[in-house]
Amino acid sequence: MSILFFGVPLDPDDREERCLIKRAYIYALIRGHVPTPNFLTPYEALMHYLQEIFVDPKFVKLGEIPVESWLRPKPSFRDLSMINPDTFSAFLAADCCRDYAEMVNIFVRRKVLPNKFVMIGVDHSSTGGCLKALTSFYGVEKIGVIILDSHFDAFHAKLGKSLFTYIKEHGIPAFMPHTNNFEGLLELDAPETYNSGSFLRYLLEERVILPENVIVIGVADYPSKGLEEIEDERVKKWVSEYRRFEREGVLILPRTRLKREGMNPLKMALNSLRTPFIYISLDIDVMSFREVYAARILNTIGLDPNEVYEILEIIKKYIIKKGIELVGFDLMEIDVHAANAHLKNGIVDRTYDISKVVIRKIIDGMINGSFDEATGNVYQKF
Repeated sequence: MSILFFGVPLDPDDREERCLIKRAYIYALIRGHVPTPNFLTPYEALMHYLQEIFVDPKFVKLGEIPVESWLRPKPSFRDLSMINPDTFSAFLAADCCRDYAEMVNIFVRRKVLPNKFVMIGVDHSSTGGCLKALTSFYGVEKIGVIILDSHFDAFHAKLGKSLFTYIKEHGIPAFMPHTNNFEGLLELDAPETYNSGSFLRYLLEERVILPENVIVIGVADYPSKGLEEIEDERVKKWVSEYRRFEREGVLILPRTRLKREGMNPLKMALNSLRTPFIYISLDIDVMSFREVYAARILNTIGLDPNEVYEILEIIKKYIIKKGIELVGFDLMEIDVHAANAHLKNGIVDRTYDISKVVIRKIIDGMINGSFDEATGNVYQKF
């Protein structure tokens, strides 16, 4: 069985800041001032940085799912008139992210399964297409889902905007200590449709995946005790929504808990999974500002990359010990414009280097191995 790699370069971000970045890229393209290498998509970049693994015939590059050029991270110069918030907002309002997720679903069913796979992309909503294909193929009750993300992507932007408006008004960011850049949060105004900030809500409510089979790791927007005590309706709605998903069975491991208790909560959470197959989805912002500066949304301080590597190692050992198959993985929300950037303070973005390590750990987990009970070591069979 092969491990197939494909990309989904969908990037319909309607924030003014993101549109300005894309327009600046087009102007640089027209003038011939684009630096090299000019990777157009995260998939293209990571296929370059991972090229040595494709010497092994079990790793196969499938290319990218077609996406209209104006919706790609680096549009064509012909798309200049389309690159504005209104155009992207109309795309989001028309529920078109769901259409692309359905394209991913069809692609995975027709060209990928029963092989294992790695998807590399931008808009996290594309993950829904992979999960729909997998649960259709294996059965919804047989797929466990582990998501590493700084945000719990089950809320409409309006709800989050109301919460952060309250926090800004009252000057209390300490209630969510791992969140910064409140202005950026207030700018988010996506409609109440299926998109990168809400896709998980739809997958759960439509029973594409089962809540009791979902673990979300590393969220920074988890309600603190202080937040729970506030009576303002804007705050209460946020807390209530979080608690609803938890009551339904979703296991959420916030960043604060991991920092406080270490990895024991993760090990306990894994023991609660009873599925023969697992899918892992990683939003690169789970490591934002920790050597990762090329996340599409940078408004939280993430986990250290070494913490994420440890999480992946724990998951790998667990699934091999239990005979669980890791059938798919995606790495999403990478910003190609900021990748490898040299910042003014001397910091260099390491998103691609870190992503390469992450993917290697994932494919190690996909390849059959044996578990030594005495030492706790995993031995891979290549």
